[in-house]
Amino acid sequence: MIREHQRLEETLRRGLAAAKHTLVRDEEGQGLMVGILRLALQRERLSSQNTELRAALARHFEFQKRLSNTSFHVFNEDHSDSNDTGQERSHLGAMHSGNNPEYRDGGWWVHFADNSPPFYFYPFSRDIVDKSDPFDSKLTKH
Repeated sequence: MIREHQRLEETLRRGLAAAKHTLVRDEEGQGLMVGILRLALQRERLSSQNTELRAALARHFEFQKRLSNTSFHVFNEDHSDSNDTGQERSHLGAMHSGNNPEYRDGGWWVHFADNSPPFYFYPFSRDIVDKSDPFDSKLTKH
């Protein structure tokens, strides 16, 4: 009877230990599930924020494009007078043609607040920059 009692107590201890181990694992699993749920919610928030930012960028680029087109048209209207021979306009049109290498490199009009004449700027190509020699005697003052 004493042996049976000891055997039953040992069985009870093993059962309690197994239950405790299972409970600890379940708590870890719940913590993991809560973490995954939080990550999923955060991902959804970031995704919706990303969508909003992309829409705002699209609106900004559209506004910038319209503003750029409008300022170019206003510039042309302001500088077209009765003394204009059409030569200036043809130069502007040629500058924007696809055959002009200056325009293909991408450029833009530079306007000044003091009503100085604007000019069309295009950046130097990498080849031109690499070929230029800052120590060339033609570029230095004598």
